[in-house]
Amino acid sequence: MKKILILLSVLVIFGCTKEGDDAIDVQIRVANVSDFDYKNIMINVGSGNNFFEDLDAGQTSNYQVFDYAYWYGNVGLNIDGDTFSIQIIDYVGETPLSNGKYTFEINANNSQDQFGKLTSEMIKN
Repeated sequence: MKKILILLSVLVIFGCTKEGDDAIDVQIRVANVSDFDYKNIMINVGSGNNFFEDLDAGQTSNYQVFDYAYWYGNVGLNIDGDTFSIQIIDYVGETPLSNGKYTFEINANNSQDQFGKLTSEMIKN
């Protein structure tokens, strides 16, 4: 009887771990929150370049899994055939995102400045 109780206790302890949470990893999708259509979308939030499908104004992509990511990153995309970018220097002193789902919102203003047209914000879902 004692062996059965010990076995049940072990099963309960290991059965209640947050394995599902660990399996989520860091998942990020891109949201086009501008009035412009985006083509050739690339973001790098710390773990390398990730490419997303083209997004019309107001659309959101599917999630992609990242090994790790930060709250901000490099962005490159095309609007009406022109290339626009957000370039960051580094992530010194930054803490990676915790596991979960995030939306990387990218907005565009009316500027034609390659580095001044886009803004971005990472939002935890």
